[in-house]
Amino acid sequence: MHYYTDLKINIVQRHDDGLFYNAADGMIEYEMAKALCRIGSRFDIEDYVMHTFAGVVELDIFDLLESKKMSWTRRVEDMLKLSKEFPNYYFRLEGHGEDWGDFWCEWYYNGKTYHAAGTTVYERDWIIEDEGQNFTDFLTGEY
Repeated sequence: MHYYTDLKINIVQRHDDGLFYNAADGMIEYEMAKALCRIGSRFDIEDYVMHTFAGVVELDIFDLLESKKMSWTRRVEDMLKLSKEFPNYYFRLEGHGEDWGDFWCEWYYNGKTYHAAGTTVYERDWIIEDEGQNFTDFLTGEY
């Protein structure tokens, strides 16, 4: 039996002004999905394409990771490899597992990772606080 997790991914890039901006440009997401299928343990090239009545459609990394609940046991290793292939991008992977209280956030950048656990706010609500000195050090490359 597998443990399934809902995933959400954000991709940001640091600009010359020191601020982080959404890195979606329309093409890089497809390259990232191809790379994840090539290097990853969870996906293969058949996961990268979707067959429709109009023909074959390529999926971007958002479609690949956010389309369904999934079991991905080597997530950390695969994301570390992906972050090395795209060293100028920060990947923020957010997960919510089957069990109550299993919610987290992981950042990946150039072969490094930072993990933040979720905090229950209300009985049915939660937040992830990826803040603090360790997180700031991670973003600046000093982690």
